Amino acid sequence: MATSTTVQDIHKKSHHARAKTTCAHFAISRSTLWAWCKTRKDFPKPLKAGPKVTLFDINAIEAFLISEAAK
Repeated sequence: MATSTTVQDIHKKSHHARAKTTCAHFAISRSTLWAWCKTRKDFPKPLKAGPKVTLFDINAIEAFLISEAAK
């Protein structure tokens, strides 16, 4: 029996990465990533892990983009 992945399944598992890795994963620029953070109301907020370290939850961003595409 095949199972399908739902947005809720993706959102349960977190996979955090720094901006450079996140941008490479989604094939976007850093300015696009930060613009999404500032302008998209429901975009997953980054996690501040230290004074110079910001992490993004890749699975939460994927779930967000899937839900946006379904609108």
